[in-house]
Amino acid sequence: MSYIVGVNRLYYKSIGFVEDKTVTAYIWSPSLVKSNLKTLTEIELGLYYLDYDFAVAGAYAGLFYEDGVLSAMGVFRAGSAVELAAADVVTALLAATGITEGGAWTLAKALKIMNAFSVMKMQLKSGTTATYEILDPDDGTTVIAELTTNDNGDPPTIVIKI
Repeated sequence: MSYIVGVNRLYYKSIGFVEDKTVTAYIWSPSLVKSNLKTLTEIELGLYYLDYDFAVAGAYAGLFYEDGVLSAMGVFRAGSAVELAAADVVTALLAATGITEGGAWTLAKALKIMNAFSVMKMQLKSGTTATYEILDPDDGTTVIAELTTNDNGDPPTIVIKI
């Protein structure tokens, strides 16, 4: 998602549109500074929001929790203009995150990965306690990426699997 530098409203849908959840988030700035724990406000029907200050231009990452359980990840881009061409979004995301290390991607592969990260259908990887599989939203089974969290405050690591 693209936002203007400054305060913007982020929306979050709870898994299954369940109401009365405690939804919280940590957000990392472009310089990888982790925010304090943010609590989202419920609107209704499992829809929540957070007014967040994107202080500087760049790529932000957020982890969202429902009742303390990691449930989703979001990638946000703040800049001076809301409307960015699709190629600019792909270029900015790849440049800001370094996810192209080890080779080049086709535009189709980059868009598939971006789509998976925008939908964020996740499941805990079997046999682990801190690695989540990000699934292809089209088929719901193909693992697009793995996200591994840690307790030391560092940003999560992401490994692209396709």
